[in-house]
Amino acid sequence: MPNRRLPRIFGYRGAYPRTTGTEATSSEKLVGKHNHEEAYALAANNSGRGLSSENPFTSFSQPGNDNVENGIYYFQTSASTVQAYVDGTGTYTSDSTNHWVLYQSFGADNALTSSNAPGLNGNRILINQGGWNDVNWQYYEDGNSGNLAGYSRGTGFVAFFAGSANTAYWDGTIPFTTEITATRYHLATRASTDSYLYHKNSSGGFVSVQSGIAASNTWYSKGSPNNHLVGGPHIRLFEGNGSIAAIGQLWVR
Repeated sequence: MPNRRLPRIFGYRGAYPRTTGTEATSSEKLVGKHNHEEAYALAANNSGRGLSSENPFTSFSQPGNDNVENGIYYFQTSASTVQAYVDGTGTYTSDSTNHWVLYQSFGADNALTSSNAPGLNGNRILINQGGWNDVNWQYYEDGNSGNLAGYSRGTGFVAFFAGSANTAYWDGTIPFTTEITATRYHLATRASTDSYLYHKNSSGGFVSVQSGIAASNTWYSKGSPNNHLVGGPHIRLFEGNGSIAAIGQLWVR
C-alpha cells in the first residue's frame, strides 16, 4: 500500500507511514518502524472518519460503508473540506436502504437549512444560485420572489416556467470532481408532463435520465452525472410545452 496520509494528531508532522491491509478498516496495520503517535493517528483515522476536519470522509460512499448515524459530517472534496448532512434512515430522503449526503436544498422556505442539515454546496438555493443558471425561463417562484401565474411551486421548491409552447432549461454545475456514484432528486412538474432530467455523459453531451416527471412531489434515484469533465453544467432540468419544472432537494452518494 502507498504511504498513508494520517490526521495530524498532537501536531505531528512526520512523514506518512506505510501500511498494509485494507485502507480505513480494522485490518489496516502499520509496517516498518513507527511510533506511538502514528499508531494512535491510524486508530483514530479508522474509527472516527467524518467526525473532524482532520479526519474527513474522502468519498461519498464511506458513510454507508461505516453505517454512520444520521447527522452532520466532514467531507474532503476536490475543492475543500466541508460539512454536510448524511441521511441513512430515510428521515428526509424516504430511502432507508442507502446513506445519502445532502448536496443542496432549494427554496427560501426549505426545511433543510445550513444549521440543521447543511448541504455540500449550500442550502435554500434560489433561482440562479448554487451553480445553477437559467436558459429561457419566463416565470419562476423560489419562495423569495417571482411569479408563476397562479401555479403553486410547493413549499421548499424552486420552480420555473417558459410559458405556452416555449421551452426552458435550468443547468447545474457540480464544483468539485469527487466521485458521485448515484443521485437522488425531489422533483415535480406542477403543470403538464413535458419535462426531463438530463445528466452529462463522458463525451460531454447531455442524455435523458428521466423522461417525464410526476406532478406530485416525487423522489427519483439516478446514476452519476459526469462531474469529472472540466467546467460547464453537469445536470439539466428541462421543461417544455407549458410544463413547470420544480426541484426541492438533491442528494448524492
